[in-house]
Amino acid sequence: MINFVCFLLGRIALTSAGAMLIPYLYTIHYENGATLLPFSVSIIISLSVMILLFGKGEHHPERLNVTGGAAFLFSTWILYSFLGIFPYTLNGTLPFMDSLMECLSGFTTTGITGIAKGNAPDSIILWRSITQWLGGLNILLVLSAIVPAVTKGFGIFFAIPVNLRQSAMTVAHIDKATKKVTFAYVTVTCIAMTFFLLSGLNFFDSLNLSMVIISTGGCYQPEYAEINLWMLVIILFGLGASCLNVLIYLQSSSLAQIKKGLLLRLHSSELRCFIAILLICSTICTIDLLKNDFYNPLKALFDSIFFAASFASTTGIFTERMLDWPPLSKLIFMFLAILGGCMGSMAGGFKMLRLIILLKTSWAEMRRTLHPRKVISLKVDNGIVPLEVVRRVLSFFFLYCVIIFFSMMLISLSGCTMLQSMYIAIGCLTSAGQLILFEMTPDELYAIPSFLKFLCCFLMVLGKAEILSFLVLIQACIQRLDKKNW
Repeated sequence: MINFVCFLLGRIALTSAGAMLIPYLYTIHYENGATLLPFSVSIIISLSVMILLFGKGEHHPERLNVTGGAAFLFSTWILYSFLGIFPYTLNGTLPFMDSLMECLSGFTTTGITGIAKGNAPDSIILWRSITQWLGGLNILLVLSAIVPAVTKGFGIFFAIPVNLRQSAMTVAHIDKATKKVTFAYVTVTCIAMTFFLLSGLNFFDSLNLSMVIISTGGCYQPEYAEINLWMLVIILFGLGASCLNVLIYLQSSSLAQIKKGLLLRLHSSELRCFIAILLICSTICTIDLLKNDFYNPLKALFDSIFFAASFASTTGIFTERMLDWPPLSKLIFMFLAILGGCMGSMAGGFKMLRLIILLKTSWAEMRRTLHPRKVISLKVDNGIVPLEVVRRVLSFFFLYCVIIFFSMMLISLSGCTMLQSMYIAIGCLTSAGQLILFEMTPDELYAIPSFLKFLCCFLMVLGKAEILSFLVLIQACIQRLDKKNW
């Protein structure tokens, strides 16, 4: 099984080397080779790692089991971050630990950055956007090629269409999913970039903004004054699409299946719940802004909807003027980031389907208290939710709260206030890192001790790889150690 994981990680290293060619060519053409050496060394290292991993995985099995899937989930982001830090460190942009945090923030689409605008070459800024784009692509590949086969282990079985639950993690299946997902992802990115160009942005801003919006990274914002109404509408649609369950569309082989999947999503309780929460939160924010004399009614409404969608998708687009917003609006955005988007989307957070199951379970338990002998079935969209799924959702919710609580305690050791600790922990775990900017500057964040930076990195990976998958991996390691004859 290790050989198969190494084989797949070899592909990741090849992808990283190929992606670095873009800023490599950019610095040659536009910067007279200002960052040529860092990217050259990074490409060589990536190719060397690829050769090493391909050699290790030469005789790999044809299938990947649940444990192997969990190992691949975590090792993917670890490998990406290892290979991606060299442009930052070799160029002298950031020290090692800050580079690791910057890199993982990109690949997990968290959106935390220690690089201020104008303090790094454009090729480095471009690489930062590419890491976010690759992170979004990796999430989609995991959702379409890995998750369907191991969902029973990761607790999201109920969100996958029936015809996709038995997909085997074979080389052929992964290759097929990779081609389909990559083509769709590149196409959507090109469409978004075209619209940004037509709206008036220059090529560099359009390229970077399209990559960070589609991936829900959000860590690239031109000056807000440069963004017109049409750009905001384009971004809003991109944010909305990133919140939806993409598994149905990515696994569809025809337009008829896509249409059927779309109709299924439009009538799903998860989507209705997501839209309802988004509208309620936007309304509260609008009232809060008007009450505190922020903007006119139309602007307050549009900004509330826009930024609510931004944080609900865990993209976290942030502008300096949001620092002056009332505390209630900021807390609402944090609440939306915690909930996240729909199951099977690129958005982070707890996910709407889990929230629905949790609420229905609570309501069912209250009914059982009043009517102990009554048989109550838990249903979502006319389907009965298996008891094992309910148990996993409850376990996930408990672990989610515990991790946030203990992370806040550890972060507070660095001298951060309770509110700062809360924003850091939630921002890293939900992949909505821009939340942190409500309470502290990037310089203040990157000034925390190294062990807390490592904790932030761990939370980023944990938020994307899923908590239950980490437990699967830990359990497998313990079982393997138990079998050793010490």
